[in-house]
Amino acid sequence: MTAVLLSLVMMAALEPGAYKGKWQGDNGDSGDLNITLAKADKGFTATVSFTTGGEEVKAQVTSVKVVDSKLTIVMTFEMGDSKSEATLDGEAKGSTIEGKYVSRIVPSGEVGSQGTWSVSAAK
Repeated sequence: MTAVLLSLVMMAALEPGAYKGKWQGDNGDSGDLNITLAKADKGFTATVSFTTGGEEVKAQVTSVKVVDSKLTIVMTFEMGDSKSEATLDGEAKGSTIEGKYVSRIVPSGEVGSQGTWSVSAAK
């Protein structure tokens, strides 16, 4: 019983606000990551931007799912002539949200990049 109570206390709920951090691809690529979460009538909305190769990319968020401390964002973005869809899955741990991502090239579905990400509440 004590372990169950302790795990409930340690579980962090996702809070609206701006989060800033980094993403790291399995291939060694990395960059900045900015996520802003806002409360909506039915759940949350999000805006996402990231840098790659020194360029800022603004994503079009197509889906946001929040369940307790878990977050899933699906987004599309274009780089040059290529369009991709990425899914970010993460979990809140205190004021930090961290997780994994995978991006797929549209329309082939081929994995373009995958790795990890971590953001903290902006100050």
